[in-house]
Amino acid sequence: MFFASADDEFLIFIDKKNNLEIIARELSLETNLDGKEIRTLEELMEFAQSAHFPSHGLILRRSLDDSRDMTKGITDMHELRETYEQLISKYTSVYVETDMRAMYNPSRMKVIEAATYTLIEKINSLCPECHMPGFGITDAKK
Repeated sequence: MFFASADDEFLIFIDKKNNLEIIARELSLETNLDGKEIRTLEELMEFAQSAHFPSHGLILRRSLDDSRDMTKGITDMHELRETYEQLISKYTSVYVETDMRAMYNPSRMKVIEAATYTLIEKINSLCPECHMPGFGITDAKK
């Protein structure tokens, strides 16, 4: 497979009583994962629009390799502009990136929701012989 940005979510249900772990995975190419060094407010606004701001949060910081002066969870236009102005007054450029924490990223929330439904299906799927939950395909043989 080619290299692409993807959202790969894993959920695990742990049943300590029966010593059982049931795992669900959801892989999606529907992600807004991105980051860019910017020098102008116009570049910031273009990036924000492409990242689905303000429904999806942004992070601003000094540079890709420097987390000083980092502000996360920006979902308000006033805060975005104010944070940008503070950073650009100190540095020649600013690094903007999508906030991929689930609480700030509805695209990621959708993938987690799909993984949750997959997990529920696996929990409700019983082995026909022993009736333990989590029955499903684990391997394929030629």
